[in-house]
Amino acid sequence: MHTRESIDYAKKAGFFDIARENANKFRKIFETNLKAKPGTQILIFADYSDNFFPYTVSLSYYIAAKRLGFFPILIFSGKGQGITEFSKTVENINKNSIAILNLANKLAKFSDIPFRRFCRINNTRFIVTTSLGMVEAKFSRTFMDALDIDYTKLRKRMLKVKRELAGTRILFIKTKAGTSIKANVFLKEPIVSDGIFDFMNIGGNLPAGEVFFAAKKGGVDGKLVIDGSARTKQETILVKKPIEIIVEKGRVVKISGDKEADTLKKALKEEYRKREVDSIFCIGEIGLGFNPKANIVGSTIIDEKAEGTAHVALGNNILFGGSISAPIHWDQVFRSPKVFADGKEVSLKLPY
Repeated sequence: MHTRESIDYAKKAGFFDIARENANKFRKIFETNLKAKPGTQILIFADYSDNFFPYTVSLSYYIAAKRLGFFPILIFSGKGQGITEFSKTVENINKNSIAILNLANKLAKFSDIPFRRFCRINNTRFIVTTSLGMVEAKFSRTFMDALDIDYTKLRKRMLKVKRELAGTRILFIKTKAGTSIKANVFLKEPIVSDGIFDFMNIGGNLPAGEVFFAAKKGGVDGKLVIDGSARTKQETILVKKPIEIIVEKGRVVKISGDKEADTLKKALKEEYRKREVDSIFCIGEIGLGFNPKANIVGSTIIDEKAEGTAHVALGNNILFGGSISAPIHWDQVFRSPKVFADGKEVSLKLPY
């Protein structure tokens, strides 16, 4: 469904007014995060979701873009349509344009060229937000609020943490719930996800607000107690009874707990049965959340950014400087971490 048809669908489905009410929050993203200029072509895409939330977010972007004098194109993918229509459109957008993808789950390969590589070649800035199909209606305001923050302040506070972590060889994280892990972090600078994409051909995801490392292969040991949310291939679980994960030499060797633990364990076993790739059990990422308006809601893209949380990801870290190649990247979020870099506690509660 292209622009007119998508708008008509929104009015019939009853979420047009909700999108219009939230448009001012997205206006700030165009002005602050993207530094977009009037006349810019904006391609906005949402894939199908039963809860309509990717559509609502996309329509909010569209209305904001129209108010600012841009040239937005809005595409809603219908049930079973995939991203074929989007693929055809994105390959014909102008250079120096902006592409915004709001996805129920994750982006499949949209053409012969991977999406991010296409954006680099085409000098296109982009925002990709995944897991929106998992945002329940009662948490939709949390998502909107997590976008409506002072990005300049967020960047400053995260850069301060980055400086404290830079050059760290041994990272130690513990929580009152029982997490106690030691990591030989990959010898690269930590990465700051601040949501500001003010140069051409760069992009990332929103909501923003994490500082993260690529973990060194074989370099993580200890116990993780996951009491926030747990990502699998099919869902993000809001954890009620904590999942205990034992890690030895960077690899998960035991998962225990209640039904949440059983779900994660079953998902990993099923993935291994299909792929026979042992690296899915590796710890690929260690990250810290700093977004003051994000909360754990059962959508990884929000959960991992929530202030006062940390997360580890099982699987791939090639895309951000690591050496672990795996077909999955599943984030496991836990609360209230204390972090020590080479024995010195890192101040996470910075003034906002």
